[in-house]
Amino acid sequence: MNASTEIRPAATLILARPAVESFELMMLKRTTKAAFASGMYVFPGGKIDASDSDPALAPYVSEPRDHQHAQIAALGEDWLGAYVAAIRETFEEAGILLAKHPDGSWVTLPAKTIAETRQSLHQGELSMVDLCQAYDARLSIDELNFYNRWTTPPGRPRRFDTRFFVGQAPPMALGIEDGEETTDAVWITPLKALEEHQAGRFDLMSVTVKQLSAVAEYENLEALKTALSDQDTFPHYRPPDYLPS
Repeated sequence: MNASTEIRPAATLILARPAVESFELMMLKRTTKAAFASGMYVFPGGKIDASDSDPALAPYVSEPRDHQHAQIAALGEDWLGAYVAAIRETFEEAGILLAKHPDGSWVTLPAKTIAETRQSLHQGELSMVDLCQAYDARLSIDELNFYNRWTTPPGRPRRFDTRFFVGQAPPMALGIEDGEETTDAVWITPLKALEEHQAGRFDLMSVTVKQLSAVAEYENLEALKTALSDQDTFPHYRPPDYLPS
């Protein structure tokens, strides 16, 4: 594959929850049949679809927080599509929905409903607008912080320009693999993930190692969230800015 491979816009969510030691991140093992990141542990994410920017979604997304305006400006014209894609992919791949009711309470769904809805969404039988209407939901873009961007190096079978977000998981969110694209779902601290990778038990892409190493610098989730809310520059790492694995 040469450097002319199409670079697809994508969004990934580094989803965190508080833990006794530091904080934990939701990580998913990609099926060995996958064309991209086969058999590796990744954060939930995927390609930004045209439907993620559907104007009909406008009434079903939360208002951005003040500090997010710098993030939106950095993301550019399709900022909404990036936020929505991160939320959609997290629901499809991990079964975790970052959405609230108009009264501010989190949307919670029975396990069977989650399984059926995420499958219908993945197969295109259901849209995000449909989902929001069905469950009186507002997508919680205000809970996500744009962090940085990474472009896949040349020579890979698929290349992405990925917008990475960081967000806190809803209370009681479990996370479960979909059994198709993902075969395992774990909550793991950044340091533990890096240790397991170093020991050869937890396969990671180089970009994932770099992201884990960066967030591992923070003592707890509140420190990470504070740093993200203060961030006003959003680096875009392109080859050869970093070395591919």
